[in-house]
Amino acid sequence: MKKAPSAASIAVAEAGATSATYTIALTSKPASNVTVALANADGQVAVTPASLTFTPSTWNTPQTVTVKAVDDHVDEATSHPGVVTHAVTSSDPLYTSKTIPDVTAAVADDDTAHVT
Repeated sequence: MKKAPSAASIAVAEAGATSATYTIALTSKPASNVTVALANADGQVAVTPASLTFTPSTWNTPQTVTVKAVDDHVDEATSHPGVVTHAVTSSDPLYTSKTIPDVTAAVADDDTAHVT
């Protein structure tokens, strides 16, 4: 499997409607459908879609993942990470043990702590 671009090139900001994308495609034809579940456990980014499905006929067509920062109203480091994880499932034994590395998005914070 492949993904692009590298994790270092993805950046999003809490302010505005910025988002970043990357693609995932299989490098070989599977015998059955391959599903990649996308998740973010730290709450720093939103990921769409929630999953990608590759079929024996669409295996080499890249599918796009969109990552957007969550404006959480918490003062954090100017740039902090949001991690997207990928879980692969398939009945094809060649894909059941495959992993896709996490993608880290650099999230630009827009909050400032203050007392009034």
